[in-house]
Amino acid sequence: MNVGNREQQFRLWFDPTKDFYTYSVEWTPKNIIFLIDGTAIRVYKHEPSRGGTFPTQRHMRRDGSLWYADDWATQGGRVKTDWTHAPFYAYYRNLRVTPCAPSSSPAGVALCSDEAPASAALQKVRAEHLLYGYCEDQNRFKDTGLPKECTAD
Repeated sequence: MNVGNREQQFRLWFDPTKDFYTYSVEWTPKNIIFLIDGTAIRVYKHEPSRGGTFPTQRHMRRDGSLWYADDWATQGGRVKTDWTHAPFYAYYRNLRVTPCAPSSSPAGVALCSDEAPASAALQKVRAEHLLYGYCEDQNRFKDTGLPKECTAD
């Protein structure tokens, strides 16, 4: 996972415009976990056999953006961007970065939680709410093949 192109899209189980929610990322040497109000929706596991440098050799960085992706990120192009609502904005309030306390390991790596969320709970959220996952997008990767982490055992 050295590059982007690892998008996923969810239909949330709530209306995000009706209340405030907590969106979190836990970045540890073993996992990168994305959560909404404490519910895990996505996990990257550090598995050297799958390649990539996340999360052990790259520093955490958080970017937020809006981009045009009508051809693939909108359910394979079926849902078009409604430009009559432009310009589009993203707002971030109460953004906090909370580092873990450094461990006593020789590398000084911070260890918040070494365990990924229970796979049954994570799989339930993904089965019920995942709309788009790059690992299923054969058309998008037809020339290069699916990324290694999509096909590894």
